[in-house]
Amino acid sequence: MKLQNNNLFLFTFCNEEDKEKVLELGSQHAANRLFVIRPWSLHIEKEIINLSTIPIWIILRKVPKYLWNPEGLGQIASVVGIPLCLDRATEEGSRLGYARVCVEINYQSDLPCTIPYDVDDGEVTNIDVEYAWLVAT
Repeated sequence: MKLQNNNLFLFTFCNEEDKEKVLELGSQHAANRLFVIRPWSLHIEKEIINLSTIPIWIILRKVPKYLWNPEGLGQIASVVGIPLCLDRATEEGSRLGYARVCVEINYQSDLPCTIPYDVDDGEVTNIDVEYAWLVAT
């Protein structure tokens, strides 16, 4: 069942396992729109009105291999927002071209395109940051 009211969609699941899978996926992007996924609560409408932070997925490129771990990626991602989790391929190291990190940001935050990172004795490398849902203007 889907109900729509001012950009609020409610879904009912046939079983708990499906519901948990959707909640585990976190917020998603479709057609360059962010869909914030939250479990239902009695005050969901008020929570949406007062929404000031959102979880987003960021892509980090050119990450030095020694930082390719939850602590290193979390440190880098903290420049953008509060690190929440890594996607499975990043966590398992099965895709080394880029890392995907879910971070919580203030919806009014400036989003950097690069993060300068001091790798050793003052040598700085730039880590590229991409936002899949952000359309370049």
